[in-house]
Amino acid sequence: MSDTPPRMTPPMEGPSSSFKQEKQKLTLTTILMILGGGGCLVVLIFGGLIGPVFLKYRGQMLTMRRETSCLNNLQRIGSAMSMYATENDGKLPLASKWMDEIQGHLRSPRILQCPVVRLKNVDSSGYAFNDALSGKKQSGANAFVWMVTDSAHLERNAHSSAPDLPMPPRHTGLKRGVSNQLMADGSVKQFFSKP
Repeated sequence: MSDTPPRMTPPMEGPSSSFKQEKQKLTLTTILMILGGGGCLVVLIFGGLIGPVFLKYRGQMLTMRRETSCLNNLQRIGSAMSMYATENDGKLPLASKWMDEIQGHLRSPRILQCPVVRLKNVDSSGYAFNDALSGKKQSGANAFVWMVTDSAHLERNAHSSAPDLPMPPRHTGLKRGVSNQLMADGSVKQFFSKP
């Protein structure tokens, strides 16, 4: 017998030890994949439920955008009329060529087209000028008189002595027909048809 004590060997770090660590990593990876996949599943289900709601209101949102664009067009036309009058001794353009006269004061010729009309016919306008204001001083015009209005006449430089509004109205604000008018004082008004 030898007097030497038995040698202690360090614990094995062989296959069984690394297997446990891999197993733990694999479990964590698996959990993350399940959660990630589950999150995608939740997003898909939520999108499937909410998507049709957005599609339902998409048409209404486009209609509202066109209506707002029409009001903006009329405001810009009012500004162009004021600029024209300033350059022409305070006088508004002649009704027979009012669009031709103010076009140079507009950023785009598309402003002279109602967006709803442009959607149906690219060459049409959809606005008419008041004959009573043709060549008159802008400052002398009654503020409650219409200057430019939505019109059933679609040709360029359309003009009329009375607002011949399109029937049915082309805009549908609050589920009622709406006609837009630029007033002589430069304000823009919406007139609702009776239900």
